[in-house]
Parts: sequence; C-alpha cells; structure tokens
Amino acid sequence: MEGPLCTPAPLHQRQGKKVMVTSPKTARTPSPEPSCTPTPASLSSTATTSSSSSSEKPVKRKSSLPLLEKSLSQSGAQSKAELSVELILSEDRDSKLGKPYHEDGDPSMYTEQNLQKRARLKENSSVVDAITRFSKLFPVSSGSVTVEHSAYLVSHRKLARVLRPSLTDEELAALGEEDWRNDTQGTGVLSAEMLRDILFQFVDMWTQTTDPTEYLVLLDQLYLKVCDVP
Repeated sequence: MEGPLCTPAPLHQRQGKKVMVTSPKTARTPSPEPSCTPTPASLSSTATTSSSSSSEKPVKRKSSLPLLEKSLSQSGAQSKAELSVELILSEDRDSKLGKPYHEDGDPSMYTEQNLQKRARLKENSSVVDAITRFSKLFPVSSGSVTVEHSAYLVSHRKLARVLRPSLTDEELAALGEEDWRNDTQGTGVLSAEMLRDILFQFVDMWTQTTDPTEYLVLLDQLYLKVCDVP
C-alpha cells in the first residue's frame, strides 16, 4: 500500500502464483484465474507488469528455489521463507535472476493441489491477522467503511517504491490510477472487505510457495519497509 496504506499494485493482476521471487526461468503464460481465488484487485499491477495491461491476468511468481536452496545451505540461521522474502524485497533482486521477478510466473502453482492449498490460506487465522495489520496502511474514511482514493494512491506509491524501485514517478502515478480502477472494479469505491481480498491476492501472488510462514514474513517485513518510504 502506499502512503498510509502501503498498498502494492493491483492484486488481481497477479501473473502466476508467487511472482516476486521469480526464478531465472522463462516466463509462462498465466493460467486462467481459479474460481477459488478472490476477484482480482488493482494492487497487483505494481507486482506484475511494468505497463498497464488490464487484459493480462496476474500470475503467481515463479520460485527461485535453486537460489534459495544454495543460500539456505550457507545460512542455517534463516528459514526458506525468510530467505525468499529477503530476495523479494532486495533492491538488486532482478539482477540476480534471469528476468525481472514481476515478469515471471509459476505454472506449478496452478495444479489442483496447489490451488486448494492457496485457497485454504485465505482462511488461515495467522494470515488473516497479518492482512488485518497490513490493511491499516490503507485507513478508511472517517465515519465510513471505505478507503479514499487519495489515501490509496499514497500507500500504493510507497508499496510500489519498495517492490518496483526502477519505476519513475510518472509510471508510479499511472500504475496507481490503473490499480485503483481495477481494485474498485470501476466503481471508485473500495470497501474494507474488498481491500482484505485484494491484499490476500497480492501476498499470494508475490510469494513463491504455499507456506503460510512466507506470507506472514512478507506482509510484516513489507509493512515496515513501506512505512519507512517518505
């Protein structure tokens, strides 16, 4: 989300599954959005493509497991989830991969088994709590239950600054508006419930596995980073 929200680009635009920490493999065409997945939200664009293409479905990022396994063998202190998030949030992330993390997707995350695992995570109490904490970055309007357009854009920009550091101010602004249209489904209204669904899609897309620990670590670490963005 940006600003007070620290929200990332349109969540519904996730490409495959976990996208952020993509492995150096060639990107695959995203599979159709599964029925068990929440309706796509705008926040995902920041996480997926550099250009606004509302016709493209976001894909869960391809796992850079070879890199993680190597790092894990050299650092017994960190878990795979921690190493994955460390890579996702590193400023030089894309230089370590074969292609930008946000441009890759992982088809294996669309098997029936993995789709079921990902759907269950939406009801995981720890993940729900982490999303609730993260959603505070997107404060609702006083006396209302909706997120204001201006507040959304502020947090979205900050979130995008962390996840897509190479984007220019103009690109960030355009992406924020595009994600707002997508996340509000063209209504211009974003309720707290819609925001929670969008945030789940967002973290589900940027993580590399179906490990709930990775979801929690990413949300908590990203929250801290976004709040440090001026």
